[in-house]
Amino acid sequence: MFQPNLNFIYYLPKIIYFVFALFFSWYVFLIIYHLIRFGVGREPKIISFLFLFISLIVFFTFSGFYNSIDWKFIIETIFIEKSIFFPLSS
Repeated sequence: MFQPNLNFIYYLPKIIYFVFALFFSWYVFLIIYHLIRFGVGREPKIISFLFLFISLIVFFTFSGFYNSIDWKFIIETIFIEKSIFFPLSS
C-alpha cells in the first residue's frame, strides 16, 4: 500500500496558505495603488481606504478560521489504508 511522507504533507496546507496570502497582499496593493494614483478627487481615496479596511478584516477573519482547522486529523484520515481514497487491495 502507498504510504506518502506525512511530514511534508503536514506542512503543505501552511505552504499553500502562505502563497495565497502573498498573492492576496499583492492584489490588494495593486488595487489600492491604482485607485490612489489614478483617481481624481477624494472619492477614489475613500474607496481605496474602505477596500483596504474590509480586505484586512476578511483576511484576518479567514486566517483565524484556517488556523483553527485540525489539518493533522484530516490528512491522517485521508491517508489511512481503509480510506475511501485508497481502494482495498486483494
